[in-house]
Amino acid sequence: MSKWIFLTGGSGYIGSHLVWALADRGDEGVILDDLSTGHSEAADPRAKLISGSVLDPATLGRTFAESRYDAVMHFAAKSIVPQSMQERSTKKSPGVFSGRRASTLAISHCIAGGHGSC
Repeated sequence: MSKWIFLTGGSGYIGSHLVWALADRGDEGVILDDLSTGHSEAADPRAKLISGSVLDPATLGRTFAESRYDAVMHFAAKSIVPQSMQERSTKKSPGVFSGRRASTLAISHCIAGGHGSC
């Protein structure tokens, strides 16, 4: 039986390979990626690609309100470490570790609260 999966960072190197593998085995899903380091061409066209940030509560709220997911896989991250360290103090790009923590908390809030409660 196929699974409906929500995957962040699905246009990056690791996330895109996982999306292709999941689709090959029959799973379906939604990719949320801000495309800052990923590429839309890398995303499997069998999955729905939403261009947006995991740090945006409105985007997460809409995405979780539209579907009930069997699994959430979180691969969104700033992969260019020197750039991330330079920008670590800005709200737009919170850096490798603080950005990962903030996005994980945002997703967890949506999951715990149910549909559209972000």
